[in-house]
Amino acid sequence: MTADNPAGTGDLGGVGDSVREMRKYGAHREEAQSEYHHHGNLDVEMQQSMKMFRAQRNFYIAGFALFLWLVIRRLVTLISAQAVLLAVNEASMKQAQSATEAAQNLLKKSDNTKQNEGNSKTETLERDIRELKTELEKAQKEVAHLTKDRDALKLQAENLSKEYDRLCEEHSKAQAAGGEPTSKKDN
Repeated sequence: MTADNPAGTGDLGGVGDSVREMRKYGAHREEAQSEYHHHGNLDVEMQQSMKMFRAQRNFYIAGFALFLWLVIRRLVTLISAQAVLLAVNEASMKQAQSATEAAQNLLKKSDNTKQNEGNSKTETLERDIRELKTELEKAQKEVAHLTKDRDALKLQAENLSKEYDRLCEEHSKAQAAGGEPTSKKDN
């Protein structure tokens, strides 16, 4: 990132520059081939080929950097989404536990009141218990749903991490293979 480019979109400029250079040197190469049809000036042709190679190399490097930037950006969004879901899941679990405790306390109270008090209070407590049981069931269903979502996100994050590692390994292999200069003339 530079002062001129605060958003970090230098890769797009690098891709544009490398495309411009490839066109420029490709046009120069065609002109040189038409002018020196008999390979009279091999040195000029080699220089043009070298410039074209550098332009293509810069194009591939800038493109791969742009691709990695997109992959890393996607990883960051997935990880932040997973963190949000984990926080929601913990809150739902706490809510379900408190609802369970409240229902158990009401059940204990209802057992005690049945023995000590009349039917009117017992009916009221039973109605409250039924309501709390339905709330508890809702909370348990929500917890189960959030647990499934969390597990799915974990699996997705693991798969994404594996894919990222594989891409990094391919990139390393490509750099290692691209680092050894080979010439078609040697073949």
